[in-house]
Amino acid sequence: MNARNQHISVNGGEFDYLTFGSGDEVLIMLPGVGDGFKTAKGMAVPYSMAYKCFAKDYEVFVFSRRNNLNEGFSTYNMAEDINALMNVIGIDEAIVLGVAQGGMIAQQLAINHPDKVKKLVLAVTAARPNKLLEESVKTWLSMARNEDYKAIVRDTAERSYSGEYLNKAKNINSMLSIIKPKDFTRFKLLCKSCLRHNVYNELNKIICPTLVVAADQDGIVGCEASRELAERIPGCTLHIYEGFGHGVYEQAKDFNTNIIEWLNKPSVKSAVRRANVNDIPRLMDLLLQVETLHYFARPDLFRSPTTKYSQKELEQIIADEETPVFVSVDENDVVMGHAFCVHARSMGDPVLADVRSLYIDDICVDEKSRGNGVGKSLYNYVLQYARENGFYNVTLNVWSCNPNAMKFYESMGLKPQKVGMEVVL
Repeated sequence: MNARNQHISVNGGEFDYLTFGSGDEVLIMLPGVGDGFKTAKGMAVPYSMAYKCFAKDYEVFVFSRRNNLNEGFSTYNMAEDINALMNVIGIDEAIVLGVAQGGMIAQQLAINHPDKVKKLVLAVTAARPNKLLEESVKTWLSMARNEDYKAIVRDTAERSYSGEYLNKAKNINSMLSIIKPKDFTRFKLLCKSCLRHNVYNELNKIICPTLVVAADQDGIVGCEASRELAERIPGCTLHIYEGFGHGVYEQAKDFNTNIIEWLNKPSVKSAVRRANVNDIPRLMDLLLQVETLHYFARPDLFRSPTTKYSQKELEQIIADEETPVFVSVDENDVVMGHAFCVHARSMGDPVLADVRSLYIDDICVDEKSRGNGVGKSLYNYVLQYARENGFYNVTLNVWSCNPNAMKFYESMGLKPQKVGMEVVL
């Protein structure tokens, strides 16, 4: 697999990195804060064995942070280092896979150097500190100040793994912790940079295809941090592992193969904009797809397939600022999906509070475009619109005879607000 350990001087810093694989495309891997204790130095063979499934199709680079870190060095500075390394080595663009803090650096790289990142994978990471992340990192900093390496290793394992894998990790880490690091400064500087990392308001600048990988039992950054990333990055794909913790990249047997499958999937370039009258023919097609699905699922309730709006009605809806319609379009401006929205407000109700809601009246992705993140980009665009315009919440109705739609909405973080029930007599 041509595994090689490398060292290079770039941008005023000294860097350890490794390479392996013989593919035509470049894959850059950025590890987490564990890099503060152990860099890539001497790790070429172990990495090439652990990630051998990437070796055939990719030339893999694993970059450590610079050896001579200074106080205040940020994830932005670390991303600039990666950009400098790419320039010196001769990497014009790459697929970037960042885990934990490596994912924070990858975000910065994709935001500030979009031409360098072809595709982006962000695993168990965050766009900004949250309570769980702060508690985790501050705990490690306290342990590091006391130079209690064994406690750091134990705490990390408990936050990262589950089941039998946790017991295995504890045993292995217990043996590894016997060799105490000579210096904790580098680790502390990486931890502090995590607490300062915040690109939440810049995530919409990430324009490359992006996969966010989360674990619902993540005890370090939490699952909601990944949902937040997926919500803000246009066209992002979110994959959540159930029953796994932060160490899902080591514990889940299909972690690498799922990433490869996503990387091999053809990318669909899309953008979201307001609908105009020229989109009406495609909107009619999509509305027919929706009603056809409903009719075949519940023919007792729905008439034979038709569109619920006429062309004239669609013209009025599109022109009305209270009923915005958003469409996802491909590189040829062909509509692949739509989201009909309605400004709603409860006024003067004796029971309900006076809140402004954005109601999604209809959302659909063309059957030929499904599975490419079109629905997610549409929904995320609607969320962004709702936030920017001061709405309290986003609501919608979904028929229980459409389980795929229900699953999609749940994956986007929607929760039941009220439930309609029936008995057919």
